[in-house]
Amino acid sequence: MAPLRHYLPMRGMLLILLMLACAAGSADARRHRHQLRYYYDAVTPAETGRPYSSPQSQPAPPPPDRSSERAQPRPVPADWREEAMDGPLKGQRFVSPDGTGSFRVYTVAAGEEGIAAHMKAVAFADGEQVTYLRGERTWIAVSGFKEGRIFYRAAVLACGGDRWHHIAFEYPASAKVEMRNYVERASEAVRGSDNSWCDVPVSNQ
Repeated sequence: MAPLRHYLPMRGMLLILLMLACAAGSADARRHRHQLRYYYDAVTPAETGRPYSSPQSQPAPPPPDRSSERAQPRPVPADWREEAMDGPLKGQRFVSPDGTGSFRVYTVAAGEEGIAAHMKAVAFADGEQVTYLRGERTWIAVSGFKEGRIFYRAAVLACGGDRWHHIAFEYPASAKVEMRNYVERASEAVRGSDNSWCDVPVSNQ
């Protein structure tokens, strides 16, 4: 897919996938983290958690409570609410309090259209200005602007070519900085989902 390189549910299930992958990450996602920098032109803040160490002159206290650290991060800001998925898609949809931002995660069966045609459908839509497009043989990510809003979509061919895992963000351009980490984590999660949840029912295209 050289051209792509150059120009270029499922309720509960995929949410668990995203949350686990966001927290743990994958080796492959870490190797490709730099690709998101073209979009955000910023560095993800380093994790602030540090291992506990007690002074040698004092008895070691009980281990600190790590329950809050083990809590899986939400794929969207805390005040976003879950709403019904639009259309026939099976997945989850979250909407910002004012309705201007949305996030969808879903899976669709790999049809007879072929990989290239599916990627083209993910990448291009009427009225959009694409500013970032990157892909390889089995995944694609695209972002840009439409009417003062930022969109980000990514899809990966998963489960031996049986299905596509998708994520899609839309939000005002003014929320770019606020949404940066959520988009990065979700992108890493879907990129690492090619062998996950392969027994979950899928949407028909």
